[in-house]
Amino acid sequence: MSLTDEINDKLKNETEGVTWLGDQIVLLDAEKEQWDAAIDKMDRPLVTEIDAVNQTLGEVRAAYQDRINVGCRTDLFWRVTGVQTNMSNVTTYNLLCTKISLNGYDAIGSGLGTCLAWLVPSGTNASGIQSFHDLKTTKIGVTSDSLYGIKYYNEPYTIDVGDTTVGQFIGTIGTGSTVLTIMEPYADNLWDSFEVGQLITCEKDGVLADSSITIAGFSSAVTSLVGLTTTAYTSNLGVGVTVVPTILLATQAVGFATGPESDGEWVTFNVLDDPTGITTESDYAIPFDTNPFSPQTVGIMNADRIGIGTWVEYNNAGLTSAPQSWRPEYEISGYTDRGIPDVVTPPVASGTIYYKDGWTVTPLNATEGTARTLSSLSNVFSSLGSCSTEDAAVTAAESARNTAESNFATGLTAFNNKLTATNALRKERDELNGRIWMARGQIGASIKEKERLEALKRHVDDEGLDT
Repeated sequence: MSLTDEINDKLKNETEGVTWLGDQIVLLDAEKEQWDAAIDKMDRPLVTEIDAVNQTLGEVRAAYQDRINVGCRTDLFWRVTGVQTNMSNVTTYNLLCTKISLNGYDAIGSGLGTCLAWLVPSGTNASGIQSFHDLKTTKIGVTSDSLYGIKYYNEPYTIDVGDTTVGQFIGTIGTGSTVLTIMEPYADNLWDSFEVGQLITCEKDGVLADSSITIAGFSSAVTSLVGLTTTAYTSNLGVGVTVVPTILLATQAVGFATGPESDGEWVTFNVLDDPTGITTESDYAIPFDTNPFSPQTVGIMNADRIGIGTWVEYNNAGLTSAPQSWRPEYEISGYTDRGIPDVVTPPVASGTIYYKDGWTVTPLNATEGTARTLSSLSNVFSSLGSCSTEDAAVTAAESARNTAESNFATGLTAFNNKLTATNALRKERDELNGRIWMARGQIGASIKEKERLEALKRHVDDEGLDT
């Protein structure tokens, strides 16, 4: 047998092997459908039950907002941007009429303007000035509540064939900018999974110029992660200021994503491989050494994500619900004193909802943005009308919420037992997902081997080694 004949036989074996593996993937994917259906049957009522409780929290928020909408409460307050005392011992106060914000406040000038200082109402007078150093996370005039959710952990080997998702992260970008900041620590190494030419999508409408934008490059920036609220996640430099990666987009943003948004939530961005689709067995291929477990994506299940994940669990913590990916193989903590930053699971939970309490007095003769310099803190507010009807609606909404939460708490053991059952179903499905992943990796290895053999065949032909 000639060298060429032997190479052709090996190429034939590799081609037949790829075809066989492709057929196995189709069969395994079909076998998986019964587990998918069973998981869907378990998950959907659980998500519906969670949504029903969260709906009552939403109705409380609406009732609070109604008081502000009708004008018997206000979301305006006097922010103090400066205090001066002259040689005659006369004190003056620089005030700015400001609206309640859920995503922090901007610094104004220097001194008191670099923190959040405000006049605390006492009737129509101010009882004094209260100040907070953290502009980004301080919230006044609001009450917070934790939403309910089912938290999922998803890994690459569980993603359906044809799904091109590489990872998800929360990010910020300004209108007209091409720099997308990843609001996760650089040490996380999530960015290792991203490549120039991949696509970015945004879960907030109106941010990107198209449904997807191409990645043109990468860089880095220094930012604060304090707004993510978990000590473990923001402990790299003690105060949450750290170096984070940035993605350079091929096209300018037409909208913006702030951190967080006006509702207190963060914006999720998705990184996708170019979706070519499955047309031949070779399209199933992945590199043989691709990590099946990383990046891991953590998020909260909703009606659009039924069945997702290798594992799910009940959650009622007040952290952002935006899905985020990370690299668990880099997990480490407790060594920041040696200069080694923490790498921990992203702070994802069921989310926080905010009720705007507001105030029963409003800045006197002022609208948002009105600036005043006063020498007295008396008669700086005006009283608003009665809220009797709206207060009754708030009480009724809170009562309905409390009843729903109590009923849910009573049935929580049964709820968690159902989650245990659906996780048992996921374990069976994951076994099939693992076999599919191995087949896809073997196809990737076979394609590499075919490329090597075809190059070898060309060398044999070019050098005339069979003559």
